Amino acid sequence: MLLITLAAAALAAPALATTPGAWFKVPSAPASGFEAVSASFYIDPASSWTTGYYAATQWSFQGHDVLYFGLQPRSRGDGSTTGHLTYSVFGAGSHVGDTRQCAPGADGGDGASCWLDIDFSAGRWYTIDVEVVQRSPDGSRRWNGTFVDDKGTRTYIASFWTDKSYGALGPNVAQWLEYYPFNGGTQVPAERECQPWFKILFGKPTVPGQTAVGVSLNKGAIDDKCAVAHGQNNYISEWTENGSLLVTAGIFS
Repeated sequence: MLLITLAAAALAAPALATTPGAWFKVPSAPASGFEAVSASFYIDPASSWTTGYYAATQWSFQGHDVLYFGLQPRSRGDGSTTGHLTYSVFGAGSHVGDTRQCAPGADGGDGASCWLDIDFSAGRWYTIDVEVVQRSPDGSRRWNGTFVDDKGTRTYIASFWTDKSYGALGPNVAQWLEYYPFNGGTQVPAERECQPWFKILFGKPTVPGQTAVGVSLNKGAIDDKCAVAHGQNNYISEWTENGSLLVTAGIFS
């Protein structure tokens, strides 16, 4: 998976240089940070439901690493479809809270990677909530991830722990769409197959009583043979009227 290094808002655009997405910031953040955050996702019904796309929201801890969570549509060999939820934390000082649905490490480094396979579909809003559910005297926190469907049904995903070096969550947030089959293959855009058509609307990240505000939009980079042939990106990142992020991928496919 992609890991975007979170920085000050002025550095946001370079950090998202190759990925369609956007940076957001919570307008008023207390010094103590946030212990509950949330974001929503809506996949366009016309999207190709194939394994490969990952729509994520990524939040920074105060003075430490990041967590990210999101949706991955999946297709099975028999032609049926399902969904996969991810919920991960990065950095030394974090560890697995639920051994049934988490494994140590994140993208080859320190952290914890958690998941849940669950059916979800296009054309509906889904939300992932993250909140602290337990604190220890040494400053450690246990963070639960919860999946909420469009009827309000809540399904526990998993949990991880962070030590006192993490603190709570800060005001900086990134949202992005990744086509992860490109991660392990050729890095030459002209040799990459065209991404399938996929469109997702991200709900603006929220904390109790506040909604994050868009700071910068990233157009991504020319990264497959369709993009090379047209001399421009094979996806579009744009703001909606209410300031949410909309990403369309595979526009030349």
